[in-house]
Amino acid sequence: MHMQEREELARDAVEEMLCAKPIVQVHPPGWQRPPNWPLPIKATEPQPDGSLIRNYRPIAVLEWINEQIQNEAAAARMAEQQARQKLPTLPPLPSLPPLPKLP
Repeated sequence: MHMQEREELARDAVEEMLCAKPIVQVHPPGWQRPPNWPLPIKATEPQPDGSLIRNYRPIAVLEWINEQIQNEAAAARMAEQQARQKLPTLPPLPSLPPLPKLP
């Protein structure tokens, strides 16, 4: 989900929460539930065209958006750490000759 779509969804969720209403989402035919996407308040039958109209708790949608943002930030931090670990390293120093023995 793109940032603009996420912001729009969050705005809708907040507006519905302030009105004490569920957020209504229309999912296209063949829609697959993303990982950790909230469950609907009540499961409904698909529409004749195969689309789904589902009601969700606004706070659950906001929690899902927050989780997505946190996961993306963690992935970015991990990629940055991995990039730092792949920095070129200096070649090993040549070995020094042994010290002469003292008389």
